[in-house]
Amino acid sequence: MDLLKENIHMSQIKKMVNTQITSEDDFNVPDIKPDIDYIIADDATIVMDNIKVLDGRVLVKGRLEFKILYATLDSSLLQQMSGSIPIDETINAEDIKDDDCVTVKYDLDDINIGVINSRKISVKALITFTIQSENIYDIETATDMQGEDVYFEKNSIDITKLAECKKDIFRIKEEIELPSSHPEIAQFLWDDTKIKNLSTKLGDNSLIISGEINTCIIYQGADSPSILWHEDTIPFNGSLPLSGIDETMIPDIEVNMSSKNINIKADSDGEERVLEFDIVLDLNIKIYKEVTLNYLSDIYSNKCELVPAYSNVTYNQLIIKNISKCKVNDKLKVDADKGHILQICGSEGEVKAEDLTVVDGGIKVEGVIIVNLLSITDNDKVPVMVIKEVIPFTHTIEASTVDENSLICIRPTLEQLFTTMNNGNEIEVKATASLDTLVLGSFNANIITNITENPRDLDKLQAMPGLMGYKVKEDDTLFKIAKRFSTTTKDIKDINGLTSDIVASGDFLLIVKNVG
Repeated sequence: MDLLKENIHMSQIKKMVNTQITSEDDFNVPDIKPDIDYIIADDATIVMDNIKVLDGRVLVKGRLEFKILYATLDSSLLQQMSGSIPIDETINAEDIKDDDCVTVKYDLDDINIGVINSRKISVKALITFTIQSENIYDIETATDMQGEDVYFEKNSIDITKLAECKKDIFRIKEEIELPSSHPEIAQFLWDDTKIKNLSTKLGDNSLIISGEINTCIIYQGADSPSILWHEDTIPFNGSLPLSGIDETMIPDIEVNMSSKNINIKADSDGEERVLEFDIVLDLNIKIYKEVTLNYLSDIYSNKCELVPAYSNVTYNQLIIKNISKCKVNDKLKVDADKGHILQICGSEGEVKAEDLTVVDGGIKVEGVIIVNLLSITDNDKVPVMVIKEVIPFTHTIEASTVDENSLICIRPTLEQLFTTMNNGNEIEVKATASLDTLVLGSFNANIITNITENPRDLDKLQAMPGLMGYKVKEDDTLFKIAKRFSTTTKDIKDINGLTSDIVASGDFLLIVKNVG
């Protein structure tokens, strides 16, 4: 007799560790750069070069890259300065093993760049690392039995198994050319570039990725001291091969921009007006598949004694997979000392879900929308201004069966952002945050892991009457009755004229022993 088994891939959160580090340093203004009057805008990003998982700890190496746009003391021209601070940290994470599936997330919680004097700046950043270890394992589930005169019962459950778990990158290479009405670029000063309307969907053996590069640049034009800007949107699309994947499966894709380079190139006339974007997206890919699992719950034979061994195992089950929207309205006040806003050139933003709480009927999400506005002012000394504001939001995602043990994954993105000038110092912001939510619950089942075959107890068999009447009890099934009295469900149905396997408490059955 052969017990047939199926391997079911499952994923379970094993360990999650959060830690914060402070990265800080002072930087001198390069000799070729003019003195700093004050900083107009700053930006920073984290670049990870190497992540190594060891038993009980994770080593992360990378750098904090920053840039500033500043007004100079001796002229009305703007200047850019950039630099980096190395990151080399050992994060203690008990119970994590080097063969676990480990995801390292890093968020720049705060960046503070200040002027020490006209030739020196200080950079301080607060970085949060989230280490998540998952146990990817197989559950061997008995689904069938081969052999003569073997009778078994099956149960069915709907489960969500892990079909794919991997990391990959997606590279975007696109170009735009400044309109002919714009002067060519003499000095590139600033950019605010984000990925918007990112979409990931599954095709046959592929992951299809599309979206838009939304960019706003500031530059000084040739033969002109004027500060110019250009805003543009560049669509992109592509795909990554994923063997064994189809569009009916459930994707859970986390996307982060790991690097961004903008190169200035000459056009066909030799003028510097072509911008080449080279962007790398890091992808953490998990793909699930919903299946109905028919597993053996009991088994017996009338020729021998079959003793099943059971194990209690946990399967994943999909609770929700949807995208909910959260609309946010706010009014931003602008510091009047920096000048009145004449025009908003570009607006960008990002969404961060900072806290998730399971509440009655759903998941409470508390987060922020970070808004960046590039504007032109009436201040000749500071002709451009970058306004950064943080707008909090709270949203509840409906999920009636979610609990504290559920696996919750929420991928927030900024779907829409509209800005309107009410007057020179007030801006109305309307934003829509999209919360792509996947929640997996758990289901416990006793499954057969092994079968022991023993000779039949002949004394027990001979003591059993060959013909008997039996009154069905409340928890009885036809299978249980047949197993208990050494017969088959078919024999019971034939003798009693039954047309189905359903019996009710109080029914009277005639049973004939089957000696095999």
